[in-house]
Amino acid sequence: LYMAGIITARYLGSLMLPEHDGRPTMPLLLGLAVLLIVTNIPLIGGPIQLVALIVGLGMMAAWLRALWAERPVR
Repeated sequence: LYMAGIITARYLGSLMLPEHDGRPTMPLLLGLAVLLIVTNIPLIGGPIQLVALIVGLGMMAAWLRALWAERPVR
């Protein structure tokens, strides 16, 4: 479940820094900082954290499905 939050933070950071040099460090740190700040706001932090979790799990499922589709057929 923590990985889903990290994946969502990376995606959020890449939306804010689209023209970065290809290294995922700065978009990841920016996304984690924004997600940390926003999820600690009373009353709206919980639902935002739930949405981030669902988005991250969906991205992981899509990635696994793409890997499954690329596997060689015997």
